[in-house]
Amino acid sequence: MLQIYLGALAFGGTLLIASMVLGGKDTDGGHDHSDGDHEAHGAADGMSWLPVASLRFWTFLLAFGGIAGALLTWIGSIGEPIVGIAALGVGWAAGIGMVAAMRGLNKGSVGSEVVLKDLSGESAQVTVTVKKDQIGKVRLSAKGRVLDLIAETDDAEPLAAGSSVMIIGEGDAGRVQVTKENR
Repeated sequence: MLQIYLGALAFGGTLLIASMVLGGKDTDGGHDHSDGDHEAHGAADGMSWLPVASLRFWTFLLAFGGIAGALLTWIGSIGEPIVGIAALGVGWAAGIGMVAAMRGLNKGSVGSEVVLKDLSGESAQVTVTVKKDQIGKVRLSAKGRVLDLIAETDDAEPLAAGSSVMIIGEGDAGRVQVTKENR
């Protein structure tokens, strides 16, 4: 049995070291659902809690299960069936723990993409005059980017080029709704 544990440790350890050195991505086989829609997908595939399609899971199961089995066999104070169960338990826990940790990190990750609904309350500069029932353009900086956006307003007074406005929400067809900024 020691050869099996050492083989699992060698294979899993090699994958673990290679992923650390090369910085590869996990292939979760569609089970990751990091888009925050886990409940909707979980009912559909029914097995989303079981991460056996994850390369990361198998890497940690083999590496940590192999080392646990090898060390317990080397110590030699307990029987082989108990060593096998303990090694499998350690490997399973390591694999599940790592996949769960990565899924948690993915859910909380922050991207640099700008979504219109996130711009509410931001100040912008009018570049093309915006009038009621006529579109114009505004420019603003958000998340390190300079954005030129199509804008519309419900203000009776036109918002002249060069004036400061505040984005108050999303408008029609991907536009932003703006109003005169009170300073």
